[in-house]
Order: sequence, then C-alpha cells, then structure tokens
Amino acid sequence: MNFSEYTLLSVGDSFSFGQGTIEHYPDRILPPGEIDIVRQEWRKECNSNSYVSHIGKNLGFKQVINLGLPAGTNELSLINADTWISQNKQEKVFLLFSLTDPQRQIYFNNSRLSTFKSSDNKRLDEKKLQYYYTVMNNDISLTFKHFHFRKRLKDFMNAHDLKYYVFSPFDAMDFRIVKRLPVWNNNIKEGMDHWNKLSITEDFLQWMNNIQDDKTLGDNYLTINKLSDITNYETVYAWLNNTCTTMASYDDWHYNTEAHIKISQLISAQIQQNNA
Repeated sequence: MNFSEYTLLSVGDSFSFGQGTIEHYPDRILPPGEIDIVRQEWRKECNSNSYVSHIGKNLGFKQVINLGLPAGTNELSLINADTWISQNKQEKVFLLFSLTDPQRQIYFNNSRLSTFKSSDNKRLDEKKLQYYYTVMNNDISLTFKHFHFRKRLKDFMNAHDLKYYVFSPFDAMDFRIVKRLPVWNNNIKEGMDHWNKLSITEDFLQWMNNIQDDKTLGDNYLTINKLSDITNYETVYAWLNNTCTTMASYDDWHYNTEAHIKISQLISAQIQQNNA
C-alpha cells in the first residue's frame, strides 16, 4: 500500500486530539475574539504532538486530518468520520478510529450538542446519577450497546470500502468485559426470552466470551491478545505505565509526548504490517 496516496483521517476523544502534550490554554477571561485564537493555537499544537501526527509522519501519509475532540464519544466520532468522508469524496481515506469509553453519549442540552461523561458527575444530583448508571446505563447495558456499535462501525467501513485501524488508546473496555464475565454469564439470560428467540442474547454472550480475540473488525483491531503478544500487557495504558513516564505533569488525565510517540510506533507497525 502506498500511504502517500491516502489522507489519514483520525477520530476519537482527547487522546487522539493530543490533549496533555502541552499545557492547557489559560482559563482566565480573555477579550472577545482572543479566546478563539488561543484555542486554535492550542488545538494546533496538541494535534501536532499527538500520536496521530506521528503516525502520519511515520508512514508518510499525504495529509493528516485530526478530528479528535476532548470529551468526544464513539457515536460522535462515527458521525464526524461519515461527514468528512461524504464532503471529501475525492480523497482516498485511511481511517484511524480511536475508541473511547462507551459511557460517553451525545445529547442536545438547551439546543446545544453536548456529551455526557464521567466528569459531569459534579453537575448531576445524586438521584439522576444513580438512575443513569443503575437503570439506563449500567455496565451490561453499556456493553450491549457497545457490542452493536462495533457492528455498525464495521458496516460503515464496508459501505465506504475504507482502509482502517481501530484501537483504544486508554479505555480498556475489552479488559473490563473479561473481569465481569463470570457474573454476567450466570444471569444475563434471565428475563430475555423474547430476545433469545432471535439469538440476540446468544450472539452477545458469544462475543463477550471471545472478547480477547474480537473478530468484529477483523485484523484491523488491536485486541487484548494481539496487544499482549506484542507488549506483554493487556491494555495500552498498562503497557505505557510500566515502560515510560506516562501522564503529563500538568494534566493527570492525559498522556505526555513520550507516551504519544510510543503509541504511534506501536500503531504504525500494526498498520504497516496489515497493509504490506
């Protein structure tokens, strides 16, 4: 594959954005217009230090488009990718899809598109938070939604005939599933008879029980076992945390530049191997 003919289109959350590679722009009040300039400069620098930018250079892509967004969701990433591809039909695209925590969801708040994430907890009263996590989006519900999201993502790749690679730079969704499986396998079928007739529950259980080698996205997905074979660790975060100084000194939630470079080397090698 000649990467120089392709645009590297990256979607994801703050990790693909590159947040943490430089200090956050100042929170102080700035004059009208100046804050936009400051934000754009901050975004430009974050993007240029991100693993996305390094992958683009490592493999010699024609150009790099980084649509990663702080607080982004998987659904929003898919929408952004679809929109950009639809608006740039002349481009040959290689899509780098960075998965984030499925608890993040998009919604309209006072007519403004927003995302719900764990850090919103401070803005929710205890009753709403309890209902959200115990009824609407408990662990098994989120996992079931994510199971079907991966199927939709694969359908999207096929529909656009895309070259792609998918991985999780931080959220260890697959690893979380492995830890919860003993409990879920014992009780998940209760109360799901109408779904069982369509084999929905059976398919879901089979997917979870084979999550370490998830085949939904084919060879272009960084599974637990594949990562473990390469690094001896089951998550990207665990690997980074045991091999380098991982987190930014001024940002406890995001990777520093060293971690981004290591991720870029890992993913570049996988992309090259899969597209030799």
